[in-house]
Amino acid sequence: MAAQTGGYLSDEQHSAFKQYAASLNVSISCVASLLVLRELSARRLCHLKPDFDEGLPPGKRNRVTAHHRDPEQKAIFKALCKDADIAPDRAASILFRAELNEHWLRRCVGD
Repeated sequence: MAAQTGGYLSDEQHSAFKQYAASLNVSISCVASLLVLRELSARRLCHLKPDFDEGLPPGKRNRVTAHHRDPEQKAIFKALCKDADIAPDRAASILFRAELNEHWLRRCVGD
């Protein structure tokens, strides 16, 4: 089984994330994977956490899954999360919410 990291978004955020991915002509999993990969070098979790961390109760959230081509990426991400004192799923959610605000990936692809 491939290594995965998942994060949770509200219904509204999940819909916006799906639309964002579609506007880039990629899957939501692709966007999620690129955002987690970016974090491995950007290391912004501690700075993003205050603005984008929000707990969502079970049943009121939708999972978005990043797929790691290299299982070592998941281990590195998990270590970064530990350093930031946050669980990997919550950290992924923060990255996804931040992207809905920043549109970094859109700027990268020249849209």
